[in-house]
Amino acid sequence: MDPGVYTYTIAAVAPCVGDAATVTVTENAATNAGTDGTLTVCSSGAAVNLFNSLGGLPQGGGTWSFGGAAHGANYDPAVDGPGLYTYTVIGTAPCTNATATVTVSENGSPNAGSDGSVSVCSNGATVDLFAQLGASPDGGGTWSGPSAITGSTYDPATMDPGVYTYTIAAVAPCVGDAATVTVTENAATNAGADGSLTVCSSGAAVALFNSLGGSPQAGGTWSFGGVAHGANYDPALDIPGVYTYTVIGTAPCTNATATVTVSENGSPNAGSDGSVSVCSNGATVDLFAQLGASPDGGGIWSGPSAVIAGQFDPATMDAGTYTYTLDAAPPCAGSSAAVVVSIEALGDAGEDGAATVCSGAATVELFQLLGGSPQTGGTWTGPGGPIDGSFDPGSDPEGTYTYAIAGTVCPSVTAQVIMTVGSGPDAGIGQSTSLCSDAGTIDLFDLLSGSPDAGGVWTNSAGVVIPSTFDPASSAGGDFTYSLEGSDDCPGDEALVTIAVSIAPRPGNPGSLELCVSSAPISLFDGLTGTLDAGGVWTGPDGQAHATIINPATDGPGDYTYTVAGVPPCANASSTVTVFISPLPDAGVDGSASLCSSADPVNLFGLLGGAPQADGVW
Repeated sequence: MDPGVYTYTIAAVAPCVGDAATVTVTENAATNAGTDGTLTVCSSGAAVNLFNSLGGLPQGGGTWSFGGAAHGANYDPAVDGPGLYTYTVIGTAPCTNATATVTVSENGSPNAGSDGSVSVCSNGATVDLFAQLGASPDGGGTWSGPSAITGSTYDPATMDPGVYTYTIAAVAPCVGDAATVTVTENAATNAGADGSLTVCSSGAAVALFNSLGGSPQAGGTWSFGGVAHGANYDPALDIPGVYTYTVIGTAPCTNATATVTVSENGSPNAGSDGSVSVCSNGATVDLFAQLGASPDGGGIWSGPSAVIAGQFDPATMDAGTYTYTLDAAPPCAGSSAAVVVSIEALGDAGEDGAATVCSGAATVELFQLLGGSPQTGGTWTGPGGPIDGSFDPGSDPEGTYTYAIAGTVCPSVTAQVIMTVGSGPDAGIGQSTSLCSDAGTIDLFDLLSGSPDAGGVWTNSAGVVIPSTFDPASSAGGDFTYSLEGSDDCPGDEALVTIAVSIAPRPGNPGSLELCVSSAPISLFDGLTGTLDAGGVWTGPDGQAHATIINPATDGPGDYTYTVAGVPPCANASSTVTVFISPLPDAGVDGSASLCSSADPVNLFGLLGGAPQADGVW
């Protein structure tokens, strides 16, 4: 910013008048010692001028110090020590002295250690090449060689053997250093991958080597249970188990082993034939459990429908003959057995029903009241015992009547008809009520007392059918009739509801007035908007009655409430005018200040006198 006169102004809310005050600023040129710098030298290098390592635009003529003691303008690695060297330029008041520093560090010649070597196996673990160097090498160098290297790790699985060089660079004029590690790699032994061999107990001898996986090397040895064994497995002499193949490795590569797990099969037993009868909606049946003669597991099923896990599901599968087959590894022979499945259809008693009839109605056939597609030929049972399926409202009791279809394999199925004997519909008892026009909508059905039946219709005094929802905001009220039609020789019924509606009071919409303490008196009604009823009363922020006119010079700010009385059942209604009264502004007393161009920023507000308000602008 530029020096000069700065004016502070505070605006006022009309009709009040604003205020202003000034601060006068003068400025002196600041000293400049430049910006901090760094200097790196070799411990055997020549003397260096410290001034050239400062940043910015430092003034000449300053002085140097180190550790609080005066120092010359040059740094000599032969006699001086690294550290923080300070350059100082004296300033003219009120500007302060200026300082900047040069941080000096020294580098020596690095040590990459002495050459080394290492032997690894092609499938061995990774090796740290840095650990193979001698003579305590320095860290922080880089590696290069036949393969790209991450860090200092050599991985036989992905990298090539050869000479890998470790290099440490140096800062001029110091000289870098390098050392090498020679890597040799031996091929890993390969005994192949584990395998398995299944033979028939009466079969010929078999070469174990042919059952290994992968690409095993020849020339290894076989063992069983830790004892040497020949290269063949003979079912007539040997026993099933794990046979181990071993190939000797050349150091540092270890020996390699792989195994062949031998099992023997005999002729399988599929058991003897069986049969089973199931219901069409019954649980799943385990076909394997229907076979006789202790069959062997592990076979497969075939038949009219696909079989999953040996289970027969009557809901999704067809009846018929299902065959269980056990295959055998040659030269052993397979085996099979069959299960004959028959399915009985589940009876259908239909779906439950219900009916309400008047006591004078004709006889009802209960079968006609069942839902769905019930089978004929079932039996009926009622509250009094078995019946022939006819219900007489004049003599038979109310209650549950059960229709049953018996099954042989399937369980019996039933459906029920609930019979109710009534005297006719009930529209309830009508009532009279009063509502306010600002009340919410109501359901006319809720104004009926007693035990009214649902399903009727509402009509107004003109006989026009109307919805059951009544809105006092749009209707003046009147008489409303709820009617239920009769049926089955039962007469209809109706009830009358009378509603009176009172108009809700209107106090207008809330608002506000912004006044100055010197403003003229004004009507509080000027702060309300919208439609309002006359005849209400005003109360002030203290809850006491207040006149319609407000005087800013004598009345206080706050909420002034206008209340209009309501005619029951309507409640009183109120609306609020929020009054704001602003005081006269005060910008304080003029001030001044003398500052240096490099001084910290100054808060002009603090240079004003008096008691200025803090919400003005500069």
